[in-house]
Amino acid sequence: MTQGINEGILREYESELRNEIICGKLRTNREVFIFGLEHGVLAFHSREVIKRMMKDGELPKQTIHISYDAWAKNGPAERILLKDRQA
Repeated sequence: MTQGINEGILREYESELRNEIICGKLRTNREVFIFGLEHGVLAFHSREVIKRMMKDGELPKQTIHISYDAWAKNGPAERILLKDRQA
Protein backbone atom coordinates (compact mmCIF):
# COMPACT_ATOMS: atom_id res chain seq x y z
CA MET A 1 0.00 0.00 0.00
CA THR A 2 1.18 3.51 -0.78
CA GLN A 3 1.85 5.42 2.39
CA GLY A 4 -0.80 8.04 3.16
CA ILE A 5 -3.33 6.93 0.53
CA ASN A 6 -5.92 4.20 0.85
CA GLU A 7 -5.62 1.42 -1.78
CA GLY A 8 -9.34 1.67 -2.53
CA ILE A 9 -8.98 5.37 -3.28
CA LEU A 10 -6.09 4.64 -5.64
CA ARG A 11 -8.05 1.93 -7.48
CA GLU A 12 -11.03 4.24 -7.83
CA TYR A 13 -8.76 7.05 -9.05
CA GLU A 14 -7.08 4.75 -11.58
CA SER A 15 -10.43 3.65 -12.98
CA GLU A 16 -11.72 7.20 -13.22
CA LEU A 17 -8.50 8.51 -14.80
CA ARG A 18 -8.51 5.71 -17.40
CA ASN A 19 -12.12 6.49 -18.31
CA GLU A 20 -11.51 10.24 -18.56
CA ILE A 21 -8.52 9.71 -20.86
CA ILE A 22 -10.19 7.09 -23.08
CA CYS A 23 -13.34 9.23 -23.41
CA GLY A 24 -11.20 12.21 -24.42
CA LYS A 25 -12.15 14.41 -21.48
CA LEU A 26 -8.51 14.65 -20.36
CA ARG A 27 -6.38 15.43 -23.40
CA THR A 28 -3.09 16.82 -22.11
CA ASN A 29 -0.43 16.20 -19.47
CA ARG A 30 -1.49 19.37 -17.67
CA GLU A 31 -5.13 18.28 -17.48
CA VAL A 32 -4.04 14.92 -16.02
CA PHE A 33 -1.82 16.68 -13.46
CA ILE A 34 -4.70 18.92 -12.28
CA PHE A 35 -7.12 15.96 -12.26
CA GLY A 36 -4.76 14.13 -9.91
CA LEU A 37 -4.47 17.11 -7.58
CA GLU A 38 -8.26 17.47 -7.49
CA HIS A 39 -8.48 13.81 -6.44
CA GLY A 40 -5.77 14.12 -3.80
CA VAL A 41 -3.12 11.98 -5.50
CA LEU A 42 0.44 12.71 -6.50
CA ALA A 43 1.67 13.11 -10.07
CA PHE A 44 3.53 9.81 -9.52
CA HIS A 45 0.22 7.94 -9.35
CA SER A 46 -1.03 9.50 -12.60
CA ARG A 47 2.24 8.60 -14.34
CA GLU A 48 1.91 5.01 -13.16
CA VAL A 49 -1.65 4.76 -14.51
CA ILE A 50 -0.54 6.07 -17.90
CA LYS A 51 2.39 3.64 -17.99
CA ARG A 52 -0.01 0.75 -17.27
CA MET A 53 -2.40 1.97 -19.95
CA MET A 54 0.44 1.88 -22.48
CA LYS A 55 1.59 -1.54 -21.27
CA ASP A 56 -1.99 -2.87 -21.49
CA GLY A 57 -2.38 -1.49 -25.03
CA GLU A 58 -5.00 1.11 -24.10
CA LEU A 59 -2.71 3.92 -25.26
CA PRO A 60 0.04 3.91 -27.87
CA LYS A 61 3.61 4.19 -26.60
CA GLN A 62 4.46 7.85 -26.00
CA THR A 63 6.26 10.14 -23.62
CA ILE A 64 4.00 12.08 -21.26
CA HIS A 65 5.49 14.36 -18.61
CA ILE A 66 3.20 14.60 -15.60
CA SER A 67 4.76 16.71 -12.86
CA TYR A 68 4.60 20.15 -11.33
CA ASP A 69 7.48 21.26 -13.57
CA ALA A 70 5.70 20.07 -16.72
CA TRP A 71 2.52 21.81 -15.57
CA ALA A 72 4.25 25.09 -14.70
CA LYS A 73 6.53 25.46 -17.72
CA ASN A 74 5.71 27.91 -20.43
CA GLY A 75 4.97 26.34 -23.76
CA PRO A 76 2.38 24.04 -25.19
CA ALA A 77 0.90 21.20 -23.18
CA GLU A 78 1.69 17.66 -24.32
CA ARG A 79 -1.24 16.01 -26.05
CA ILE A 80 -2.13 12.46 -24.99
CA LEU A 81 -2.40 10.28 -28.07
CA LEU A 82 -5.26 7.79 -28.13
CA LYS A 83 -5.32 4.48 -29.98
CA ASP A 84 -6.99 4.54 -33.37
CA ARG A 85 -10.50 3.17 -33.04
CA GLN A 86 -11.47 1.08 -35.99
CA ALA A 87 -14.96 -0.28 -36.56
